[in-house]
Amino acid sequence: MQEERRLTLLMISGDNGRRSNLAKQRARADAAVSAIIAAGAAFTDIDSDLLGSNVAKGRALTGKLPAIRQRADAGTLPAFEAYTYFNSVVSLFIGCTELIGRASRTPDTSAELAAAARLLRVAEAMSRGNALNR
Repeated sequence: MQEERRLTLLMISGDNGRRSNLAKQRARADAAVSAIIAAGAAFTDIDSDLLGSNVAKGRALTGKLPAIRQRADAGTLPAFEAYTYFNSVVSLFIGCTELIGRASRTPDTSAELAAAARLLRVAEAMSRGNALNR
């Protein structure tokens, strides 16, 4: 999603030379989103109250992806809206990692997932900055 965000913002800003890269990245993002949603659904067995609503939010948010892409391709999606949308998706996925850690049955797994989530947040912050640089 991070690379799709960057390429979408480039396209919106007039850089049409990367459309083929964007098409390939969209296919990779679709596969990743499907895997993440499926993994999240599997983890709802651990704590459905804690994780179930976030899986539903993920499905709802990623369900908007085709419309976001269509508007980007048509040139009607403002850059700020694209940036905000992709940030929301990535933040939700990272947040789910944190929740899975909190729902974990072992302290070691919880600590490892907390550390992973912190690293994901750092990587996401760098990715957001990179998406804004041309």
